[in-house]
Amino acid sequence: KTMVTRRQEGWPMGNRGINMTLKHISDGNSVFTFCRDLRYETIEQDFQACKNSMDPRAIMMFQHHNPFHAGGNLQMAEIHLHRGEFKIAADLIERAVYTYECGYHPKFNPLAENRRLHNQRNEDDEFFRALRRHIQCLARRGCVRAALETCKYALSLQPEADPLCLLSYIGFYAIRAKQYAWLTKFVNLFNKYPIPARYFPNLRFATALALLQMNRSTRKPPDKDDTPDKKRNGGADKATEALEAAVYLFPTVRGEGDLQ
Repeated sequence: KTMVTRRQEGWPMGNRGINMTLKHISDGNSVFTFCRDLRYETIEQDFQACKNSMDPRAIMMFQHHNPFHAGGNLQMAEIHLHRGEFKIAADLIERAVYTYECGYHPKFNPLAENRRLHNQRNEDDEFFRALRRHIQCLARRGCVRAALETCKYALSLQPEADPLCLLSYIGFYAIRAKQYAWLTKFVNLFNKYPIPARYFPNLRFATALALLQMNRSTRKPPDKDDTPDKKRNGGADKATEALEAAVYLFPTVRGEGDLQ
């Protein structure tokens, strides 16, 4: 049932209290939203009181008694991150995502293209924030392919608005995961959306690098009888053209060596 996470051994039992409802259907897309039940809403008020107290011990006690409260887990994860306890923080963030995923609507298909997540409720915003932190934890552990796939899923929930600004770093994960062909296809496809990919310098430069890497992996040694013109590789020319276009559109982007 879950898409991003699965229940880990040793997790405590708890009543999650977050469910997804079908809000409406727009342009052929089923729009869903998360909502809390009455019991969870009462617990949420207690959490806000602990949070406003600015006392880490109060938040720790709250999270101990409510192990599947998403906000409590995210807040405790922030505390552990400041302490350098990344493994504990990653576990708490994953538990927060799992809490939301367990509330998926029966008609919500994570693999479908015609479903969207409404982003005008606090619950939806909290789910997106949990996904972003989970992506960062995956990347920190070196699981760049898993981070990329989670980026794809999160972006597919709201591709028109991109509330997590995933377009700002999805290209980085694609390059790290060596998904060069997917990146070039994604950039061409996403130019049709309200926030075109061509407006992002990171994607422009990442596309040029992806084309170069694709050319290197498929390049064949030239024959001795080939002229210099024949020895030129079409893939390298495409990479050069993409790089020139990126520099032309974003001339202020410089490398570290240019700043010295």
